[in-house]
Amino acid sequence: MKYELHALGEKFIVEQGIEISGADVEEAADIALAFRRGGTFTVLTTHGEITFNVPDGGIPVWVKPLKQSEGWAQVM
Repeated sequence: MKYELHALGEKFIVEQGIEISGADVEEAADIALAFRRGGTFTVLTTHGEITFNVPDGGIPVWVKPLKQSEGWAQVM
């Protein structure tokens, strides 16, 4: 499933979740929690791989599943 991720004033389309220390994270809530906890992780987006180095304490993000028939299903 694809997700729309709003972080650092930018919008990214997440293709296949994120990878944190070799573990794949696929759900919107898990993606948002990764940004809240902090750490270094890679996000596969429509513009290629982006690596985030998030400080301890995290940064605020919004994550929304992309489906043509749904509005904002989840905001974190």
